[in-house]
Amino acid sequence: MAIVTPGKSFTSNEIVTPANLNLLGTPTVALADSEVTAVKIADAAVTTPKLATSTQQALLPSGAIMPFARTTAPAGWLIANGDVVPNGNGTIQGVTADYTALYAAVSTNFGAAGTLPDLRGIFVRGSGGPQTISGRSYSATFAAKESDGIRDHNHAVKFSRVANSGGTGACLDGNGVNTYFAAMDSGTAASETRPANIALLYCIKI
Repeated sequence: MAIVTPGKSFTSNEIVTPANLNLLGTPTVALADSEVTAVKIADAAVTTPKLATSTQQALLPSGAIMPFARTTAPAGWLIANGDVVPNGNGTIQGVTADYTALYAAVSTNFGAAGTLPDLRGIFVRGSGGPQTISGRSYSATFAAKESDGIRDHNHAVKFSRVANSGGTGACLDGNGVNTYFAAMDSGTAASETRPANIALLYCIKI
């Protein structure tokens, strides 16, 4: 099928042939602002493989982390679980792809070359710093993991005079006063220190 090139001028009585129609090559038409819509991108004619690698990287580069409200990684992503990706083609988590860009992105930041960050069951915090909030300095080293911790604080100690019964949880001092220490007066006891939270699936872009 011949393409009529915008701006092509024909002389009087010029024979219109496929060669003439393509004389100036394939036309290039600039896209107007807002012309590329989500509907057009979602069309089956525009698929991820058809997008140039540079375009895909511009939209969302390899190594990007995102939480998902699903239990499996979407197409083009891997679960951030500490797996090691190859420097090239391979199959990880059942996904066959070219992992060159992701391999370069994670480098040796999380262990051996190509190791993905393992975000299962832990919180993510911003690296760098420090910054000061209400007189307290906060910072974190990139890619470093920390165990849980509790900030230095004080507790009230309650005293009560009871009989020397030697009951569980009581410590009798020389004056016959049992001293009780309460780590918490109310709330929910647990095996870890944590804020209210919800668990989502952290994935990393291939």
